[in-house]
Amino acid sequence: MAERTDNLKAAVSVTEMARMLGMSRSRFYQLVQEGVFLPPVHDTETRRPFFPPEIQKANLEIRARNYGANNRPILFYSRRSYASAPREPRPSKPASETQPVDPDLIEALADLGLDDLTDAQVRSAIRTCYPGGTTGVDESEVLRAIYRYLKCQNSADNVER
Repeated sequence: MAERTDNLKAAVSVTEMARMLGMSRSRFYQLVQEGVFLPPVHDTETRRPFFPPEIQKANLEIRARNYGANNRPILFYSRRSYASAPREPRPSKPASETQPVDPDLIEALADLGLDDLTDAQVRSAIRTCYPGGTTGVDESEVLRAIYRYLKCQNSADNVER
């Protein structure tokens, strides 16, 4: 939020003043135009705006008291601190959802009598039977589990229900 007033520099730029107040430069300019904060003074030779210690202190007090130079109360939002609260990374899709199904698995299922299967059907069966993925599971075990699952899904008993 606001910095301490005992560490004021002889002059600060608009960017530094906004940083001291804990806001963006554009928001600071808006509040200066509204009369909430005191405006900068300009160097007579360069016309460059700067804030002497007196105005720095006054602007820091305005921020601390929530009472503008225009004699009106003002509420400030806290600036978001992304560094202190990092967002958790979005979970990536498992490889089983992004990669095509192993053609050998589809061929083996066809050899067992399950013809006309799509990648989506097999991928769905894999997700249902192995929600954590098939890594470390023997291929024959995967084939058996997927075959049983799909056979139960397509059985005549299931169709009539």
